[in-house]
Amino acid sequence: MSSSNRPHIDFDANLSQDGKPTGPIRLPAKNATEFVNEFNRLYGRRRYRITSDVGSISEKAGDYDDRRRR
Repeated sequence: MSSSNRPHIDFDANLSQDGKPTGPIRLPAKNATEFVNEFNRLYGRRRYRITSDVGSISEKAGDYDDRRRR
């Protein structure tokens, strides 16, 4: 089986550990930049980091906030 009846959801960023991807994540609808900065500060000690392949996190967060308001 390969199909799912669940809708496709785009992910906003990637979670990595030691520079190796561990999986895609969704950012919060509000204060995404602050969330990412705090996450990277706290979990960076354990070598986890949230990054984005396309555009900056703040740009993606702004775009996401705009989509949520519509």
